Amino acid sequence: MQQLAPTLTDNPAILSTLQEMQDVWKITGQLPVALCPQTIANQLQAKSLLTHTSWRDKARLRATSHWLKLKPHDVTSTELVEGYLDAHDHLVQLQLWPLCLQLLWLQVGTNPLHRQLKTWGWYAQALELFNPLLLQVNDRSWQCFIYCELGHIHASLGNLDQAIAMLTTQIALAETLNLPRALMRGLGELGSVYSYFQSNAEAALECYQRQLQLARYLNFPVEEAKALDGLARVYYLKGHWRRCSQYYQRAWKLIQTTDASPEDQLLILLRLEGSYLEWAKPNQNLVLPQERLKLAQELGNRYHIWHATHDMGGIYTLTRQWEKAEATMQQAISLAREMQAPHRVNLSVATLGACYIRKRDLLRGIAYTQEALRGFQQEGNQDAEIHAWFNLSYCYSEMGQPMQALRCAVHLRHLVRRVDNRSHMQGMLLLVVAYANWRKGRYVKALWLCLLGLFYLGGWRSADGRTAISKLLSVLRIRKSQELY
Repeated sequence: MQQLAPTLTDNPAILSTLQEMQDVWKITGQLPVALCPQTIANQLQAKSLLTHTSWRDKARLRATSHWLKLKPHDVTSTELVEGYLDAHDHLVQLQLWPLCLQLLWLQVGTNPLHRQLKTWGWYAQALELFNPLLLQVNDRSWQCFIYCELGHIHASLGNLDQAIAMLTTQIALAETLNLPRALMRGLGELGSVYSYFQSNAEAALECYQRQLQLARYLNFPVEEAKALDGLARVYYLKGHWRRCSQYYQRAWKLIQTTDASPEDQLLILLRLEGSYLEWAKPNQNLVLPQERLKLAQELGNRYHIWHATHDMGGIYTLTRQWEKAEATMQQAISLAREMQAPHRVNLSVATLGACYIRKRDLLRGIAYTQEALRGFQQEGNQDAEIHAWFNLSYCYSEMGQPMQALRCAVHLRHLVRRVDNRSHMQGMLLLVVAYANWRKGRYVKALWLCLLGLFYLGGWRSADGRTAISKLLSVLRIRKSQELY
């Protein structure tokens, strides 16, 4: 294939990405450059005029040339990306693999094409972009990069087995090629799959600890901050709420001193503020401010917009602003569905169900919780599944169906035995069993189980403990008023 004349860019985001390819993945011989689409189009059009080219290939070359001649100021960013994706499909059919790689770095807005797809949440399209390259690119450094990208994309699409397989291969390849930063990147991605998608605290802990050790040994503060961010999630899964917030805070302080992207910094800040909801009473100082959502919208990153919207819905629920909570969670669900990200859809659906339950709209609460539960079971997300069974058991007790509540508690008990955060989950199990017994008229047993559950939850020190105490006092007042009547 004819060598293309590169046109260097002064776009900071693309220059940063290109530099990352050299620094992290050690891709030097075939380092991509920010090519002018017009230059590629002219080269392909000239190739289509060669006499030995078949009519089918000529048609593909001309179609590719047409899409690459689109001018950003004449079309929307969406139309531009769709054109580039069509061009990529034609290049795959033509088996022009070096050009397929170069297309990844065509500029869309302020980002290269492959990063813009993830920013918008177009994971299915990103998968189509990278999948054909995996078996056709012989350079092992390139393969290492592609495996990592595919691992992230598969995780976002809910294909967790494929994500783990891709990232495990990438980590082994990074070790073989002696690419320490690529190794840290892969460990962080794999830890994210274990912690955020499967709630497997021990497997995630191993990944993040390795990432942290390497980052400190090699003095890479950005990777160190990301490892601390991951460890915060592990402590969340283990039920250590304050320690979780402390690690997020350390990650937030560290990443501000680095040249990390605004997206990475915002993500850690969102997680820090969201972590307070597990143990701190919501107030004006802790409520996720609207400015965070506005910043996420300015960055145009759909994942951050979903994250901020989802957390806002949770806060509105905790502060009993029902109409705002319902509207905000519906918006979060729509965003997650647009991104074709089932894990995030399930989380937002479950939170909307919890909103209806707190509002005492129990039938709708059950419907949304059951929908989320089916998703969590498909993912293998035991931590989220436990919360869903807890909410269902509570609803059935509230509706005067204690036997159905106890059936839900049986599922809860089986799951609690297998999770890392056993103390907190044991407390939740005891509470739902206590409430079902209360509904059956076994008041002494119910009170004993409830007090034991509060002990496991940490009593007044945790948000769940305070909610349980409030519910207990409410039930006792109702019982007392019935006796007086």
